[in-house]
Amino acid sequence: MSATRVVDAAIDRIRRFIIDNDLGAGARLPSEREFAEVLGASRPTVSQALRTLSLMGLIEIRPGSGAFVARKPATMVTASVNLMLDLEPSSADQLAQLRYWLEAAGANEAARVWAGEDLAEVEKSLRDIRASEGSTSSWMVADTAFHIAIAKASRNRYLADLFEGVHTTVLKYVYEGWVERDEVPEWLAAPSWDEIVAVHTSIFTALAERDDAALSVHLSHHHRLLLDHIAYGQAGTEKA
Repeated sequence: MSATRVVDAAIDRIRRFIIDNDLGAGARLPSEREFAEVLGASRPTVSQALRTLSLMGLIEIRPGSGAFVARKPATMVTASVNLMLDLEPSSADQLAQLRYWLEAAGANEAARVWAGEDLAEVEKSLRDIRASEGSTSSWMVADTAFHIAIAKASRNRYLADLFEGVHTTVLKYVYEGWVERDEVPEWLAAPSWDEIVAVHTSIFTALAERDDAALSVHLSHHHRLLLDHIAYGQAGTEKA
């Protein structure tokens, strides 16, 4: 089995561990050594699996403290979409397009039906995004929570689960090369960082004001940035 497949297998088993043990947000995960024993894998494999899960927004790695659950995964959708992308990596742009369509549909419905607690979740995630500059793990947790909170505000659990599966698969694809190289993407620092914060702030404002036209514009801007990140990551992989 290739190194990539070994890591993917560890990712799936850690994801299943979270679900089977009903671990909620904030729960501390076993150490790398303990996971290595449970999974029968090497510590480097477990370490890379945890880092990848952190980039998918499923866990948060806190230096000196360990890894903690950020949210429960939607495993069935994520596993299926991951497999499709593994079989056809060149389809990443199409998957990103699907992500955009799902988010646009969910956000438009959320703008119509959101309640105060829905908006509070999105706003909290936006504050976390603003505080995560320079930290890939913190950024991915906050960014994923932000977009999933919007999808959940649509009050359609099927759309929310579909979006989560597609979103996390896209992010894993975008950031996988950065994880393997143990680098932080340039766009997590100024001046690119300012644009990322601005577009998320604009999405939140449009949602809060139930402004469908502005919401469409800012979601489209966000999608273009994501496509740029995919292209940048592909270029980096080709050079490596």
